[in-house]
Amino acid sequence: MKRIWLPGLVIIIIVAITIGISYKQSNLNLAVPSKTTVIVSLPLLKDIVREIGGDEVIVQSIIEGPSCNHHYEPTTGNLKQVAKSSLFVKVGLDFDQWVDKLIKNAGSPNLMVIDAAAGINLINENEEAEQEHEPHHEEEESKHNHGSVNPHYWGNPANIKIVAQNILNGLIKIKPEQKEVFTANYNQYITKVDNTIAELQAKVNSLPNKTIVSYSAAFHYFYEFFGFNCLATVEDTCEQEISARRLTEVAKIIKQHQVKIVVGEAVYPNLPRNLTAATGTDLVLLWPATDESGNYLETLKVNVEKLVTALK
Repeated sequence: MKRIWLPGLVIIIIVAITIGISYKQSNLNLAVPSKTTVIVSLPLLKDIVREIGGDEVIVQSIIEGPSCNHHYEPTTGNLKQVAKSSLFVKVGLDFDQWVDKLIKNAGSPNLMVIDAAAGINLINENEEAEQEHEPHHEEEESKHNHGSVNPHYWGNPANIKIVAQNILNGLIKIKPEQKEVFTANYNQYITKVDNTIAELQAKVNSLPNKTIVSYSAAFHYFYEFFGFNCLATVEDTCEQEISARRLTEVAKIIKQHQVKIVVGEAVYPNLPRNLTAATGTDLVLLWPATDESGNYLETLKVNVEKLVTALK
């Protein structure tokens, strides 16, 4: 009889152990805090949120890839993404002008929205045009006009430190119990930014000539921060249609000052080619936000090194 009951007893013990382990695991799973879901408009913001949020966040970017896509049309899937999120980080300044409508349509009243541009000293586009050798003309009003300020503030890496501070503040409000973790990550990221700035400024400062002409209006913060001498910009705002008259004006400036380099956007490589062909200048294509990697600092290095190499 003992031998008959022994297998049954073993089975009962195994089942009991299995149930106990499952119960403990379920309790452990309940004890693990859930990650905070953050939605951003552009990959460069995703990169910064990921740096500061670390393992505490899941970050998704509405737009993927290197294009800025000012007039993106959100999908039903985007609405669902926003509805499930705790925090939305936008570029601001009407650069991602589709964001506010997306958030409204998502019907998520408790969603915290962070304007990454808050506190940044902005460049006035009207003043830029007035400072150039030849005026821009009213007939070239752009359908992509962002207003009186240039919204491409991330070209200046010092502004990214302000963006990072804005993101840090938002994450702490959403998840105050992780303040120390977020702050430590933030400090590490700021160190990375400062080290990158020092490295790149040394390369630019070694150049004997920093004079360029820009086809794109996306790089004025970049030029100003690193000390490139931009004599003229073809565009008033990004992606506008340019008249033959404006191209002739800029070509005159190029020849008058013997400019060797014209800067365009890597996402729109064909736009400046008529100008470079007419003037015999070299075309340098930079990324207006981030390259395919989505990494802000790595893209900044690529842009600086491309321009430094061309100007040597």
